[in-house]
Amino acid sequence: MLYRRIGAQFDDVSQACRSMAIRTLTPKQQLFCLEYIVDLNATQAAIRAGYRPHRAHVTGSKLASISLVRAEINRLMAERRERTEVNADQVIRELSRIAFADIGDICQWGEEGVILKKSETLPPLVRGAVAEVSQGQFGVKVKMHSKTDALSKLAQHLGLLIDAKVIAEMQKQLKELADGRTASA
Repeated sequence: MLYRRIGAQFDDVSQACRSMAIRTLTPKQQLFCLEYIVDLNATQAAIRAGYRPHRAHVTGSKLASISLVRAEINRLMAERRERTEVNADQVIRELSRIAFADIGDICQWGEEGVILKKSETLPPLVRGAVAEVSQGQFGVKVKMHSKTDALSKLAQHLGLLIDAKVIAEMQKQLKELADGRTASA
């Protein structure tokens, strides 16, 4: 009798595993995954995939939390990394170039005004930090990529910033631990 009960439980588990193994994404979910990797914005991906715009923020969030959808997004992103041959180290190096760029490597200024250095004399690493060079009615305009954005992304990637929610949760857990010790003491 016990054997049958255990056997029945195993049958139920194996059936559940088989049904999970053959479960696949719907065409709309697949389209969401493809759209998501365009800009990593779940709301916009949901809209582009054909979900209702007024509910897209909720739908996108729900879709992104489904394990099959997450797995497909991860697979597509890995495929893209392989295809483009871009890795995290390259991205971090480029962010570092922008974050620590010095406008003095591109131009000089003083009493005579602003003098741009010749572009052919600038190393590629310095040129990569320049977002725009244009000629306007008041002279040449040089715009650098945002140092603040680059520094923020670097700090986040390197774990230098801790989310306020994480800190609050840690403080709550510490308080609960402390309260538990005082109650038992």
